[in-house]
Amino acid sequence: MGISSEAQQFAQFLESVPAKASTPGLDLAVARDIVDTHASASTEPEGVTYADVDASPAPR
Repeated sequence: MGISSEAQQFAQFLESVPAKASTPGLDLAVARDIVDTHASASTEPEGVTYADVDASPAPR
């Protein structure tokens, strides 16, 4: 079993951050680029929902 495509994408993101963050005179555009690429590097698997559920009563 090889490395997943998600793990490869995340590794690429981690490799790019130091180069971007060390830009002399880090400006707003570069900071936004770092934040925006972070969002794409932290994708969720398909089928994830945030539906409200009633989980009570809690088990004892």
